[in-house]
Amino acid sequence: MRVRCARLLAVGGDRRGDEALLKILRQHGSEAEGTLAAQAETYLLNAWTQRNGPPEALRRNFQRDDSFKTDADRLLALNEALTRFPDWASGYIQRAIVYQRTGSIVEARLDVLRSLEIEPAQFEAMLVLGSCHLLLNASDQAYTCYEQAVRLNPRLRVQFKNEIRDVLKAIEIDRSRRRREKRREMPVA
Repeated sequence: MRVRCARLLAVGGDRRGDEALLKILRQHGSEAEGTLAAQAETYLLNAWTQRNGPPEALRRNFQRDDSFKTDADRLLALNEALTRFPDWASGYIQRAIVYQRTGSIVEARLDVLRSLEIEPAQFEAMLVLGSCHLLLNASDQAYTCYEQAVRLNPRLRVQFKNEIRDVLKAIEIDRSRRRREKRREMPVA
């Protein structure tokens, strides 16, 4: 009952619904079954996708892989939608993912940051931002993003276990490289 009420509030744009669903996620996200947390996660993502966005038919079109022939076509449609619906956080995330795929990492990062201005608790945006930082060779920042996403949604810990492990490896490699460079720069006495 509590989840359904929170869902109605969230879909209606009431932030109290988001807060209640996030609380359920944090409380039950680590449980083995986690059906309550899974429900809360689904409701939140759906609410965020709908909030301040285009009509349902257009949103569904963006979610289908076969709707656009090329990434350029998808970007054009997303640009148009975001011009009409500038507060559609999920639209910025979708566009950021396309930008990443096409190698425009800086633009992707800007879009994700814009989505986080609109929906600060958007854990999906945190994951995309983390992958942007990885592509920009900023492993420490990537880890911080993943850590924040997992803090908001503990269910992601299992889903993104390999990515988080890879980021930690990259951080350790980077720290080792910096230590070696520092030793080389030290004067020999």
